[in-house]
Amino acid sequence: MGLTGILYRIVLVVHLTCAIGGFGSLLLDGLYYREALKRQGREALGISEANFVVSKKVSLHLIYLTGISGIGLVLLSRGHWSFSDTWVWASLVLFGIFVIQTRLGVSPVEARARGIIGEFAMSSPDGCATCPSKTSSRQGVSGSAGTCEGVNTGQATKTTDELDQMGSELERLTAHLAAMRGVGHLALLGFLYLMVFKP
Repeated sequence: MGLTGILYRIVLVVHLTCAIGGFGSLLLDGLYYREALKRQGREALGISEANFVVSKKVSLHLIYLTGISGIGLVLLSRGHWSFSDTWVWASLVLFGIFVIQTRLGVSPVEARARGIIGEFAMSSPDGCATCPSKTSSRQGVSGSAGTCEGVNTGQATKTTDELDQMGSELERLTAHLAAMRGVGHLALLGFLYLMVFKP
């Protein structure tokens, strides 16, 4: 067995594949989110929902498998690697921080942002824009009535003040997400350093 065993090599392939698929797609998560914000209404909502399915229902599970298979590699190494090795326990600590930060920090904020984008999409039949600077009379917002014209979604019509408030909140959430994604990217760089140099 050990590092030359067939089982170790199979688990190593699984580990690398899950790491590439999981962390790789999350690296692009912010780009999809940015593209959603550039668009309006249901188009923005569609991109946002698709990104959520891929990043949270696929990528996160691949990342979990990355951690599990990594532990398996240490066990299968038959003493070549040990949990007392600095790079091993440091990787586990980073992994735990990354998962907690993603689950408790990023996910709730993303959920609220998607909710706001959805509310914008339902505010007008042709889709009001997803940022406050665009929720104006240029996008069919009535200055006298203070609402999007032609709204008939079965929900209460949003006034311009409400749309502006939602737009401002979306901008704050976007800045918050950018900061938290930056932390996640730093954690990924930490993983790569530990895996390559094994201090």
